[in-house]
Amino acid sequence: MPLRGKIISKDPLIIISSMREPFFLGVASKFPLHFVDKKSYHILSPSWSLIKNIQHIKVQLNQAQKIIPNAFFLILANEEVEYIQLKRHGIPCLLANSNIFINENDFRPIEAEIKYSAMYNAALQPYKRHHLCEYVSDLALIYYIWSNTPENEKYTSKIKSLLSSATFLNEDCKGVYRRLSCTEVAEANARSAVGLCLSSVEGAMRAAIEYLLCGIPIVSTPSWGGRQRYFNQFNSILSAPDPKKIAYAIKTIESRSLSKTDIRNETMSIIKFERNNFLTLLSFLFWELFKIDNIFNNFTVFDDSLTYRSWDEWEAYLLKN
Repeated sequence: MPLRGKIISKDPLIIISSMREPFFLGVASKFPLHFVDKKSYHILSPSWSLIKNIQHIKVQLNQAQKIIPNAFFLILANEEVEYIQLKRHGIPCLLANSNIFINENDFRPIEAEIKYSAMYNAALQPYKRHHLCEYVSDLALIYYIWSNTPENEKYTSKIKSLLSSATFLNEDCKGVYRRLSCTEVAEANARSAVGLCLSSVEGAMRAAIEYLLCGIPIVSTPSWGGRQRYFNQFNSILSAPDPKKIAYAIKTIESRSLSKTDIRNETMSIIKFERNNFLTLLSFLFWELFKIDNIFNNFTVFDDSLTYRSWDEWEAYLLKN
């Protein structure tokens, strides 16, 4: 899976990128020699829960001190427990859920006839626990394929058999797969009564914030990784990871007839608040430590920071800039 990110500033060189095992230092893990002879500042946003990898991160940071001593790394924790653990181990960090980087203009409430009782937008991989949808009627699925490994192909075949009555929105009448655009995802969300989040551990789960910005409520299982940061008793139900209980929770929250506009507006008020806090803390940190000013005056500097780039694209991007 590629890493998200962009170069925020060329002078000084400031990069934001996602981080995941084993690349806990983002692009610096893959291309350390690019940063040997220059000062660089790396803002790292986790793609997956960090709880079990704090020690690995610490080791990589210590190694980086020897190889690229002029590089500074700052990790953005997706949830409080990550922030506490990172601070406890002396790792520079801020609490900033990666879903604040979403382009909210891509996902808006659309008035449409409800066709599906629930939407599950998730990669077809075992950690997403699609089997929990077994008793969901009128289920819509959007899925992504990162790699065609035998394990993934086996899981895909199993889920398609189990959920044979579901509508796979990525596929045409011949079963040919294609990725959907943001507009198509928003339109599919508009035709769904509820959005599902069923993994027990992952990252902040971009689909979760997409559901809320489109104004549809959520049924989620308990999880690690940060997606629950924008959930509350109004816009979501937390269910035990049991197929029958998931189906019951869907019917329960669907019966509330919640306002799409209210769900979106409440979510956006939290996102705006957190963005403002993030900019304030980041500006303070860079001024206090490095006397760097006037970089983080507006959140637009993070536009397109969720763009995925392959390693080849990252290498060319870094060499160009």
